[in-house]
Amino acid sequence: MDGTAWEVRVRPDSFFSLSQRETLVFDNGRLSVLGYLALGFTPALYIATNAEGAGGDHVFSASLAHVEQGIISWHGLVRGDEIEGVALWWSKNGRLKKLTFKGRRKEAAGLERPSSARSDVLVPKLRLF
Repeated sequence: MDGTAWEVRVRPDSFFSLSQRETLVFDNGRLSVLGYLALGFTPALYIATNAEGAGGDHVFSASLAHVEQGIISWHGLVRGDEIEGVALWWSKNGRLKKLTFKGRRKEAAGLERPSSARSDVLVPKLRLF
């Protein structure tokens, strides 16, 4: 899984919620969730294991933390070029928000490590016309 990026739709687990696009990046043993990096959540170590008897499927988990906004614990299943799972966001005051996500692998050529960024962060390349 290391060195991969995934485009997913993240949806809060509530009746009237809309999904949003997000990118999950697994690199150097860390999970970065790009939209949450902008909120101040730092990349976190992830654990990935082969799902026994599942023919190459992997399960993973990682917990991203923010001093003021709490902890988001990401748990998912990778099956080939598809990914899905749940994220549990515990706010600093103890409130729980459940999110679900589902998506596909992103092309490896679409990632780069910008010179101004920390060495543990990859971001998508942007192409303008």
